[in-house]
Amino acid sequence: MLCIDRIALREIHLALREPFRISSGIESTRRILLLEIGDRDGATVWAECVASARPNYTPETVDTAWLAIREWLAPRLLGQSIDGPEVVHDLLAENIRGHNMAKASLEMGCWGLASEMQRVPLSKLLGGTRDRVPTGISLGIQSTRRTLSPTRRTSPPSTSSTSSCSSNRSAPTTCCNSPSSSDE
Repeated sequence: MLCIDRIALREIHLALREPFRISSGIESTRRILLLEIGDRDGATVWAECVASARPNYTPETVDTAWLAIREWLAPRLLGQSIDGPEVVHDLLAENIRGHNMAKASLEMGCWGLASEMQRVPLSKLLGGTRDRVPTGISLGIQSTRRTLSPTRRTSPPSTSSTSSCSSNRSAPTTCCNSPSSSDE
């Protein structure tokens, strides 16, 4: 049984190693919406909303996801006894169209909490059987075929150990606390 009692929304900016060019523009920084989700027993997990800054790939953006989570979605989960993460999709889908990335970030957090509570790796909880999965990359528009080649770099990539993250919003927004947690 899940009982979420707090959801904090945070936005960070991540400087990209190199500009990412697509048909709708160039991005040098990625805005990222993170959710810190906690339950009444003190467990805390992080989830990411994959929406972009602008509606150039999908209609959903960091800003629309923030609004949807704060105003409509998080209140459906806070302070409720939820049978498990497998029911969260239906709870969030009822009478709310769209906002799939915002919904997915909350559902992801609920799966993470269930994994923590059961002390089972998330991959196993989701039915995974592999110890590795194939991955890929997304390449932006390049000016020539030569620039697509991974050997095009003449100098090694940066080895800086510091993160290039900064917050756009001054402090985390604890958008939602369950009614019972504010009385404690």
